[in-house]
Amino acid sequence: MRKTLFVGITVLSLSLVTPMATWAEENKETVSIAAQIETMKEAFIGALEPKTMYTNRAGVNIREKPDIESRILDQSLLNTSFEVIGEHNGWSMITTADGYAFIKSDYLSDTETSLEYLGKFKISHYCCEPYKHICGDGKGLTRTGIPVHPGLISVDSCVIPLGSTVIIDGIEYQAEDTGGMIKGNKIDMAVETHHEALDLGVYWADVYIIGTK
Repeated sequence: MRKTLFVGITVLSLSLVTPMATWAEENKETVSIAAQIETMKEAFIGALEPKTMYTNRAGVNIREKPDIESRILDQSLLNTSFEVIGEHNGWSMITTADGYAFIKSDYLSDTETSLEYLGKFKISHYCCEPYKHICGDGKGLTRTGIPVHPGLISVDSCVIPLGSTVIIDGIEYQAEDTGGMIKGNKIDMAVETHHEALDLGVYWADVYIIGTK
């Protein structure tokens, strides 16, 4: 009976020790992360006077730490304003609703990027799948000499100069190609798959071109 009681107490002790050890390890990790954040804050704050800056492109990653491998917390649109409280080693520290985050300094500017409204354009889509079909063969080169790939657009170069960056529905696209049927306020947009091209179909959208102030 005494032996059974001893074994029971031992098992109970182990069952209590294991969760406590796990909790201690997790708490140690949390403290370590907090210490890293405080160290980063010290490095950033004081390196730059706090000021408002603007993203100079769409889709800028907002990261948890100043590291391209760090977790992405969110993405911004073009001309999103941020309070920058410090800059260090090519990263800017910004304030957020939850505290602090980081953006590559190259993607921030002191002034907003100017946008010129071009009007409403008819947007169509074609795919880059590498077989011969109605969209092409997926292996062609654009008018500017680069391979066709998702994200580029074909334009009338008399309306939108080749090499321009345009904004459609808050997303940036590069004008890299032309087309025999693309005249006036028409844009043909490259996407990954034929199904995607059919699914997106044809629609009208407001188009802006990025300029400089």
